[in-house]
Amino acid sequence: MFAGSGEVYAVGPTGIAWRPSGSWQADDGYRPIAEGTYELRWNRDGGTLTVRGSEVNPVMDGLHGVDCN
Repeated sequence: MFAGSGEVYAVGPTGIAWRPSGSWQADDGYRPIAEGTYELRWNRDGGTLTVRGSEVNPVMDGLHGVDCN
């Protein structure tokens, strides 16, 4: 067994992201973005990234706000 992880970055008009907006941990090296088990929603003020796993491959800290200001 091994853990997987990932980070989300909001990239501004310069194309540079200085720090991650959030991160997650996944069990057994599960890769939720590669598996398509995520949802990204946008509105005027930014967005929300929801990263999901399953009972077998849980994802911890899977909800992230993405501030684009």
